[in-house]
Amino acid sequence: MPKGNEEVYRRSVPGRPGRFAAIVVAIAGSLSASLPVADEVVLRIGVVDAEPYTAAAPDGTVSGYAVDLYGLIGGETPEFVPLGGQTALLDALERGEIDLALAVPVDIAAARGFPATRAYATAPLAIASRSGDAYSVPGDLAGLRIGIGPDTSAHAIAPIASGAQIVSLPDARDGLFALLSQELDVFISQRHMMSAAIRRAGLDDRIHISTLDGLGIPLGMVFRDGLGGEATALDGALAEVIGSSRDLTLRAQWISLPPAASADGSGIGFIVAAIALGLLLTGGALALLVRSREKRRNAHELEQRLAAQEAELGRQHRFLEAVIGNATDGIVAVDRSGKIVQANPAAERMHARPLRGENLSEVTRAMQISVDPGGDGSELPQLAVLRGEFAAHASRQSWKVGGRTRDVRVSARVLEGAADETAAAGAVLTFNDVTEERSSRTAIARSKKLLEVLLNAMPAGIVAFDSEGRVTLMNRVARELLGVGDMEPPFAWPKTCKFMSRDARTPLGRTEHPVVRALAGFELRGEVRHLVNTASDASAFVRINSARVPAEQSSEIHTVVVMVDVTLDEQRHQQIERASRLDALGQLTSGIAHDFNNLLSAMLGAVQLAMAEENPEKRSRHHKMAIRSMHRGSELTRRLMSFANAQPGQPVSVAVKPLLEEFLHLAERTIVASIKLDLDCPDETLHLYCDRGQIESAVLNLVLNARDAILRSGKGDCITISARPFAAAADGTRGSGDYGQIIVRDNGPGMSQEVRRRAVDPFFSTKQVAAGAGLGLSIVASFVQSAGGFFDIRSTPGEGTEVTLTVPQAMPWLSSAETHTTPHLINGSGQRVLVVEDEEDLREITVELIASLGFEPHASSSGPEAYAYVHDGHPVDAVLTDIVMPGGMNGFELAEKLRAERPDLPLIYMSGYAGMAADQKGRVGAPLIRKPCSIEDLSSAFHTVLRQM
Repeated sequence: MPKGNEEVYRRSVPGRPGRFAAIVVAIAGSLSASLPVADEVVLRIGVVDAEPYTAAAPDGTVSGYAVDLYGLIGGETPEFVPLGGQTALLDALERGEIDLALAVPVDIAAARGFPATRAYATAPLAIASRSGDAYSVPGDLAGLRIGIGPDTSAHAIAPIASGAQIVSLPDARDGLFALLSQELDVFISQRHMMSAAIRRAGLDDRIHISTLDGLGIPLGMVFRDGLGGEATALDGALAEVIGSSRDLTLRAQWISLPPAASADGSGIGFIVAAIALGLLLTGGALALLVRSREKRRNAHELEQRLAAQEAELGRQHRFLEAVIGNATDGIVAVDRSGKIVQANPAAERMHARPLRGENLSEVTRAMQISVDPGGDGSELPQLAVLRGEFAAHASRQSWKVGGRTRDVRVSARVLEGAADETAAAGAVLTFNDVTEERSSRTAIARSKKLLEVLLNAMPAGIVAFDSEGRVTLMNRVARELLGVGDMEPPFAWPKTCKFMSRDARTPLGRTEHPVVRALAGFELRGEVRHLVNTASDASAFVRINSARVPAEQSSEIHTVVVMVDVTLDEQRHQQIERASRLDALGQLTSGIAHDFNNLLSAMLGAVQLAMAEENPEKRSRHHKMAIRSMHRGSELTRRLMSFANAQPGQPVSVAVKPLLEEFLHLAERTIVASIKLDLDCPDETLHLYCDRGQIESAVLNLVLNARDAILRSGKGDCITISARPFAAAADGTRGSGDYGQIIVRDNGPGMSQEVRRRAVDPFFSTKQVAAGAGLGLSIVASFVQSAGGFFDIRSTPGEGTEVTLTVPQAMPWLSSAETHTTPHLINGSGQRVLVVEDEEDLREITVELIASLGFEPHASSSGPEAYAYVHDGHPVDAVLTDIVMPGGMNGFELAEKLRAERPDLPLIYMSGYAGMAADQKGRVGAPLIRKPCSIEDLSSAFHTVLRQM
């Protein structure tokens, strides 16, 4: 049995002679064909990190109640296989990678058809909510979105989930992050699984969990399919152990829970535990009785203890007096007549006079006191409590003491007995000087107003979030970007505001959404994202930065996100990049024209020879030569058009070696014979994560710069393009991780220190006027930085220049490269095909090719003509249409009009254009074959669309 990548722990468990030892031997026999022979291993047991039931430590040990319970009934030495979760346990059982799983929900195992033992424990369920939210069960759960983990069934929470929306999630971590991003209201899972997930994710301060009383998941041991007999035998062995003294000892050690009731409901283990508890209580009562008799027999000892207690009370009383005496709040106690019997120093300082023995009413009336209108009323609590009008009362007051006005918060409460209609039995008053607090609040209010003005003056949108992900603060620019108008925080991120992919067709998922990532703790630095408001159809490109606010500095603001509108910069960047690409393409023109003349000459000569040749074999050979030349011309055209039309900013996995080999076919035409162009890329597995068109354009710019420098100086004769993997170290300046490098090196004149310093400045150039715009290296450096990489230039005057592009690596399977296969020729059976093509010669040839395949073609020269033909009722089984045509209707528009009348009409597009952008494509999807197309391409396309009819 293959072990895969998981670690396997071996542990000897204490054996128990009896029938389960025989069971283990039987299992060993049944597994002998598949298990490796090592250390007398009998079976493989899967465990997960689910304390207190199972756990696997890094040092190779396993522990937990279920592990020790197996040790009570096991007979041989098993292998323990740590896995990622209870779903992983069942998947491993299904694949036959393990034979037995511990601590698995028996109802979930039964639903998947695995043989299981009886439940030996019940794992309690817990409900998780965002800190600050509180839900009572079951009343508050109606209508909520409730997530459950793979270890919990909807049936288990049915008693409390009436009227709720249940969402199953693949693991507890996904449930917790869905809760934080407000996609769920609560999340329910086994308590121990949930606690482990919260601990691993570091979310202890953001998630609140509480146990659901009375709800739990029965746990048992589960065998893989085919071991049902062993499961039955193990069940019998468990019946003998559950509830025994050894089992009770394990429960007291690990989970402190009674054993699960047996299948017949007898619950013997629980009764044993109850008896043991009763014996314990009885023993405690007897011991208490003995101590009571001893006290009565020894009155002197009792008196000593009472004296010690009185001394302790005295110490506590003196301590309390010291605390009150040193309190910063004023504290006054009055009796039922209003006489002040106690007053601490703080109270006397506030009143500027001694208070003990004075009458409270006289003291109060002698002071100039006004009540804050924002309090409970105009009555002073100092007097109202004594008259029995309130059992407790408080207000804010302004006192004029010693020529200064102080703000004081006064609270009064009855001390003893109940107040009648005429007088209270006594009261205690507290005086808290809040003058500085009010001044601080006023200063804070002014600061907030100033901050609001400053934030609104900022050109960037600033949004602050609390720990629950709610917007708590935003400036004017952010309101305009999000389109929230005058909505007052706090509120959730607007559902109409979505961050979209580069082609603006699909919203970003949770793992890419910048706000979700910022709230989860990721620090964003200069990400450019496309923000779309679906309510108003407004959109903008924004550069995003984020920062977490330390918890000790703010309780209201958790994360700050800054968004700068860079729509104009992004559009300008794309325009400059396109101009640079076309400029580079223009420099290829002369070499490409030479190659096209060669190809046309070869095709013309081959066709003329074939026309004059009478020998069938020679004529066929000439035809094949013409076809080969045509294919070479088609491939060359495809490369050029793809290079010219590639859309910026669409990163994919790019295989470096094929990219550079194909690049050489284009670049070598721009290099004079006196300059050698070499390629050094030994690693065929190297892939970069970047935009293919941008990396091609960047390398071409570097090669053309090196060529011009060599030709201008007359020094040098070689340009080398090399590629290699590169591992960056986490040094704080260049990040860390796996990168790939493309190096363009020449042995030309090199650069001076000043030229090298300014090399990437926009519009800086050492070439003559009209020889270049000076944007090449600037665009290359900008592309590398936006791809998350680094741009370096090394140059020494007289020795040459080396430019290195360092770009993050990608996995080969992320590549979007197309795969090409040669289809079999499949003939039609008289289906009627409408061919729409404006070029007369091509239309005629295409009609003849389609007819040779067994179809019945009809030709139209424009979109309106083709639409009229179908609209007039002529029978048509499929349509083959060019895309770019004159006459006011292109191929995409024709397809929309035809599908409006015949929704099931098969369509095929045909075009000579490559690298079409997403926003250039029509709304009607259909196969696309590129010109020049072969008879095989036509056959395959018609077979595909007609087979779907």
